[in-house]
Amino acid sequence: MTTPPPEGRLLWAQPLSYDAVEDRLVIRALARGRIGTLAQVTAEAGSGLQVIVRGGWLAVASCDDGTSAVVGAREDHVVAANAGPASGGSREDWLWCETHPEEGSWELRILPAGQAAQLPGIQLATITVPQGANLAAQMTIIGTTAELDRRLLSFSARNYEWGEGGWSDTSWGNAGGNAVVSEPVTVRPGQWYRVIHELNSVDVIQGSGQAAIGVGWRPTGQAQNTTVLHRAEMVQHNGYRLARGCRVQWTFRNYDSAPSSRIFEGRYWVSAGNGLYRMGTVGGFGDHQVLTVEDMGS
Repeated sequence: MTTPPPEGRLLWAQPLSYDAVEDRLVIRALARGRIGTLAQVTAEAGSGLQVIVRGGWLAVASCDDGTSAVVGAREDHVVAANAGPASGGSREDWLWCETHPEEGSWELRILPAGQAAQLPGIQLATITVPQGANLAAQMTIIGTTAELDRRLLSFSARNYEWGEGGWSDTSWGNAGGNAVVSEPVTVRPGQWYRVIHELNSVDVIQGSGQAAIGVGWRPTGQAQNTTVLHRAEMVQHNGYRLARGCRVQWTFRNYDSAPSSRIFEGRYWVSAGNGLYRMGTVGGFGDHQVLTVEDMGS
């Protein structure tokens, strides 16, 4: 099968009518300064180190002059991936659509995440490259979902049977085994985000009744024990076997200069004494632990 080279014209570029930079300023204004994909990106392994990017994707991408451009393709493209590292474990690469506003074009490339994040454009897929991998089929390729107008970026939940529990975690650090974990979330510069962790029907069945609920995050691909706590609320249970709901909310703005992929977590732990807690008590219907990550705009 013959496929075109992985490049194309910007979808809004009319320099013969008026300056292309004005086109891109209009796009930035209409998108309210946001970038992101408008249609699901489908990328899959081809032969050797080839990655096939299926046609039908569409996105608003950043340019290096403070403007935005519409990029997309109706046909398939083939992009070369990079072999896995010789040592040190897996590597996270991004399928990146780099914009070239002066030429009115874009280019698909697969680069290490940190390198891609420094370039103008938009991320189209996350590629986890195992150590020693020499075939695209050995890699995990996850295309970006339609996110430009999506506020809810991740919803995760855990449920428990009645009687399950008796956990005795006493700190954020050792409560990871019962955490509720988000999907990978791309956090972009200048955007506001809200992370909410909620518990339905949790009670302390032994101890002081003092507990805590918190949320934190770690870079995607890092071990769970690197997750750092960023917001916590203290909880006082009024008596044994008196179930109650708990909630913590963290709203923050990302001041990083480049986008990054993060995993968020919600955890609950007994903060004083040798307590035991339990979730999913009688009358606790629905999801017992819920974690949501929302994009609040800029």
